Amino acid sequence: GFSIFFWNFTSPDNTARIGDAAFLNSALATLLGIAFGALVFALVFPGDPGGSRRRMHRAVRRDLASLARDPHKWRESAWLSRTADRLARAFGFAGSLPQAVIERDLRDLLATWTIGDSLLALAALAAREPAARRAVAVVRGRIGRQEFARIERACDAAARALRRRVADLDSDDGRVLLSGVVLLRTIADAVAAHGEFLCDRRDRRD
Repeated sequence: GFSIFFWNFTSPDNTARIGDAAFLNSALATLLGIAFGALVFALVFPGDPGGSRRRMHRAVRRDLASLARDPHKWRESAWLSRTADRLARAFGFAGSLPQAVIERDLRDLLATWTIGDSLLALAALAAREPAARRAVAVVRGRIGRQEFARIERACDAAARALRRRVADLDSDDGRVLLSGVVLLRTIADAVAAHGEFLCDRRDRRD
């Protein structure tokens, strides 16, 4: 509210003003109205950092599942930007939540970004290499359905399938498939380290 009326208070156009007392009374009344409105809003709608945090976590998991189901709707820059926004929100909870919780949330958000970024890279790889499509589709399907408890096994099976195909391809295509194996291992490791967050067990407990 103060920002909205700032220009009126300062009168930058230097227009002549008649009745300074009336102007000051009006400005004071406006400021008091803004302060009273903010106080009422804080009393009627008290801040709930815990609830905001849980809603953000649900949105993170929902977006990751959406990316897995249809990676072509996402760009790497958009995924990175959204993660950066949520990291900033997580930092905003500092002071209202314990530092250990904030640090854990930041690690969870970074792990989720890593998984999403790896999925985008795998989708691009599968588009170039037909030999990788089925293995990548299985992993994407698991994450798209938020079946994180079964992701490690799916990633291991997909990695084995890609390694078997490496010997059947020339060196360039083989290197591409090996990069897919690395991406699958990255996803599996991130899920193993942050499974409680991804499976929503931690938020239910908190």
